[in-house]
Amino acid sequence: MVIGFFMDIKVNLETKEAAKYLRRVGERNIPLAVAQSLTATAKHLQKVQTRLLPKYLDRPTKFTERAFAVRMAKARDFKTGRINSAVFAKDVQQSYLQYAVYGGTRSPKGRALIVPGAKTRLNRYGNLTRNYVRRMASRDDTFSANLNGVEGLWQRTRRGNKLLVLYAPTANYDKRYPFHQISARIVPREITKQLNRAIRRAAKARR
Repeated sequence: MVIGFFMDIKVNLETKEAAKYLRRVGERNIPLAVAQSLTATAKHLQKVQTRLLPKYLDRPTKFTERAFAVRMAKARDFKTGRINSAVFAKDVQQSYLQYAVYGGTRSPKGRALIVPGAKTRLNRYGNLTRNYVRRMASRDDTFSANLNGVEGLWQRTRRGNKLLVLYAPTANYDKRYPFHQISARIVPREITKQLNRAIRRAAKARR
């Protein structure tokens, strides 16, 4: 059994090993039983990862919580010698979740990354509201400038200039979501449980 790379956790079985384990269900039933077991394991892992996501990420949005999908195992792949199912993150969510798993430095797609100021009002998920920068930049009391080495969107107030958003050239992230560790803990015991269930179902069907 092999745990793959981030955002595409693959659950693999050597078909010889699986066949030996499932021999009692009958040769014709082995490929389907293995495929069903792998897919069930992937679906279980998907649920666990989704449930644990808010434990490691601060107030993830519903969109982020729907990041993980499952690729089902195919019984016809059994004859190739390798068969697998997978849990993976959809492309958009993967583009930012990877930093929570691996850490690293994020570069902007455009001129700069937009980072909220310390006193900027955020939504319930801890993010800027949609079109916030565009809306605030159109006001008469705001301006973009580099003040004392800090480049961003500023607002004039009676107490002085207030930083609304920082224009950052890069952003650094620490690892905070143990995606691999969770998968490595869940998959071995779940695949064993699912294979045992497959044996019982197949044995029952043969009676």
